[in-house]
Amino acid sequence: MLLSQPFTIGGSGSTYIYGYVDAKFKPDMSLEEATQFSINALALAMGRDNVSGGVVHLVVITEPGVKHIVVPGDKLPKFHDE
Repeated sequence: MLLSQPFTIGGSGSTYIYGYVDAKFKPDMSLEEATQFSINALALAMGRDNVSGGVVHLVVITEPGVKHIVVPGDKLPKFHDE
């Protein structure tokens, strides 16, 4: 079966963030909103998944080109006391 979906998530930490993604995803986000949404989702997944890494490597692909964003673990947003 092939389904068209507005987004998809996967990976070992993805089961922890379905609620966040369902609540916060908007189809017409600005580039800045989409970037922060992705960083937040990854930080939430990494905070609960003991096999996720401690750094975010995010690749933003736009018509003008590709941008690699690195967010070290100590710069990730926190959503609970760790």
